[in-house]
Amino acid sequence: MNKPPAPEMQESVAAVRQSLLLQLYCGGLQRQYLYLAPHGSRRPLPLVIMLHGAGDTSRGVLIQTGWAAKAVSEGFAVACPDAVRPDCARKPSFLENPQMWNSGYERSYAFEQGIDDSLFIQAVIDDVSRRTAIDSSRVYVTGFSDGAAMAFRCALSFPERLAAAAPVAGHCWLPLEYASLAARLPLLYIAGSEDPLNPPAGGMVRAPWGDFVYKPPAMDMLSSWAALNGCSRKPKPRAAGAGVTRLLFGSSKAGSCVDYYLVSEMGHVWPGGCNRLPPELAGKDCSAINATDLIWKFFSSHSRAGAACGALAE
Repeated sequence: MNKPPAPEMQESVAAVRQSLLLQLYCGGLQRQYLYLAPHGSRRPLPLVIMLHGAGDTSRGVLIQTGWAAKAVSEGFAVACPDAVRPDCARKPSFLENPQMWNSGYERSYAFEQGIDDSLFIQAVIDDVSRRTAIDSSRVYVTGFSDGAAMAFRCALSFPERLAAAAPVAGHCWLPLEYASLAARLPLLYIAGSEDPLNPPAGGMVRAPWGDFVYKPPAMDMLSSWAALNGCSRKPKPRAAGAGVTRLLFGSSKAGSCVDYYLVSEMGHVWPGGCNRLPPELAGKDCSAINATDLIWKFFSSHSRAGAACGALAE
């Protein structure tokens, strides 16, 4: 007999069922995204853009991460776009027809086809803003795996439209020289110490689709980002709870901080989420932290207007 879904999974599914599947044309293609906003708000809403990983879908990642349920409980809007896949006439399939972003990874279908996903995500922000009163000083981007890589690209491509970014278990493929002069975007980064697909120490990685790729150490990427933000390349340790190492580049009083959480023994998962990848591919799951809660707390402390900027409490 199958076990019933956990209460948090039931809550997540119920929230996703309230979302709208919306379509728009961008770059000559019909694209789509899921959107959810609380009803009856009398104030402009913060907006979180959540980007799914390779082979996943907007609906799948909203359920797994709990962002839809979080939007309902905390009173913000969430938009979750879908990446392109090789055969748009067929349903997405993790191994056979995976949806992937043009994050700068040169072996992806989206990169090969020159898909402008940065433009698409900005079009989603514009489309949402026409439908709902959005606080333009509180637009945030997060993502998992390939979605994290795309979140990095967004942060480099249009930081002037974002208040903060929070990639989870992904790599920044673009050189930081690609960054807009308007960069200095606050960054929260979460990784698992035993992630076989995105190892924090770097190295050669075999993707689920069979190709091998080199990924540099996370600390190299984050220290360079810290320097771009005007922070010291040398982070300071901060308390973070059992099984979690936290390194902070910059200060809790600085709006351009880089906050790094490394979770011991965790694999390629969204911590605290309802993860679907098999352990033999992704490694161990984790409940030491809840990434959605942690990221929303981080986002809540940042505004592009600079009125209430800072890292999480030290």
